[in-house]
Amino acid sequence: MLTSKATYTENAFLLYTEAAECTDADKKLLAAPYPALYELAFEKNIDCDVSIKFLIEIAKNAVSEISHNSDIEVLRVAPEPKQEALLALVRSVPYTNGWEFVNAIWIKNFWGKISDVFNAEIAN
Repeated sequence: MLTSKATYTENAFLLYTEAAECTDADKKLLAAPYPALYELAFEKNIDCDVSIKFLIEIAKNAVSEISHNSDIEVLRVAPEPKQEALLALVRSVPYTNGWEFVNAIWIKNFWGKISDVFNAEIAN
């Protein structure tokens, strides 16, 4: 279970927790958000705040796009998001702190950070 929450900002997001004690998953997320969210994209049924769930959903979409790219072993870089995927995610932004900042460009930038994690992993 994650107790962390996110506030979306103009260019990214801020993570915080109101819980008295952080779980190990929270500590990992707070210490290195993008690698942690990339890993969480492979998990199912994660109990967390809607603001974190949305970030995980973007990461899941990025991972799905990567896994369905037949040229990934040749190109060795994550593909750019498709416009349809970005629009679908824009339509699903939860009503939470900072939701008004989230648009296709914001999601594309976040997607790029998740892609950077993949690109670093495949380079090794």
